[in-house]
Amino acid sequence: MKIVKSLLALFLTLSVLSGIANAQVLTTAVTGGKGSSALLISPNGLFPDGLNLFNGYVQYSRGLTNRFDGYALYGNITALGQTQHYVGVGGNLNLVSGVAGALPDISWFNMVTAPVSRRGDASSVLWNSAIVASFPIGPVTAYTGINGVIPIGDVGGGKLFTPGESLFNIPIGVSKSVGRWTLFVEGDPGNNLKSVGVGILRTF
Repeated sequence: MKIVKSLLALFLTLSVLSGIANAQVLTTAVTGGKGSSALLISPNGLFPDGLNLFNGYVQYSRGLTNRFDGYALYGNITALGQTQHYVGVGGNLNLVSGVAGALPDISWFNMVTAPVSRRGDASSVLWNSAIVASFPIGPVTAYTGINGVIPIGDVGGGKLFTPGESLFNIPIGVSKSVGRWTLFVEGDPGNNLKSVGVGILRTF
């Protein structure tokens, strides 16, 4: 348990020092298992200096192996009264199965999205990649990690919906499961961009 507490303290410290943030992972490092299915609905708020953005999406996940969940999503993001629609594919690969009280679960999360409207206001592709560590704390599961948001192709010209350079943040979240339902709450207290998001997951 001392190792888990030390990791949590480290990531909390890094999050306070982190100056930028852009996206959230809204997942733990534990995958659903082969044949599992789930649907996630998530509203997110992103608050850079002088700008408020709302990002909402619906994500379907399928356990392709015992250690890998595949994702497909649709979302839209609104800024300055303008809305962009986008689609994405990705997955979460469990790298380390945790040991209770000693070692967290660790996974590699990836999501690649592309705009389907207002393409001139975004990069061609946005790659969100994160190393996620999660561990149970009483009745909830806490998770954190290191998250990178990388625009690819057509990144110049001050895009409204995607950053002009790669950004990194330290997400901090908790999840609570009741039956087939799981609630996620996640945030980042960065200096240049604050963000908060929730997610409701239903397994099938």
